[in-house]
Amino acid sequence: MDHETQYYRYCIDANDRLIEVDELWLAFARENGAERLTEAAVLGRSLWDFVEGEAIRAVYEDIHQRLRSCGKSAAFFFVAIHRT
Repeated sequence: MDHETQYYRYCIDANDRLIEVDELWLAFARENGAERLTEAAVLGRSLWDFVEGEAIRAVYEDIHQRLRSCGKSAAFFFVAIHRT
């Protein structure tokens, strides 16, 4: 199966508040049941408001902290899990 890679871009400030999201990030949210999430609804909120699962959140918090300490950025891959 051939899949096109898409990158969902977001930027956070020093307090992990979203300061920018792109249309693909918003589309990913809508496709996964979060139709209410618009740019106006998410900007200024904590990134962690949108990350489900304690273990996943802890991993991403650690990654963000390490990236912040060395001043780098990174690309992450997301997989949608559809629950029935």
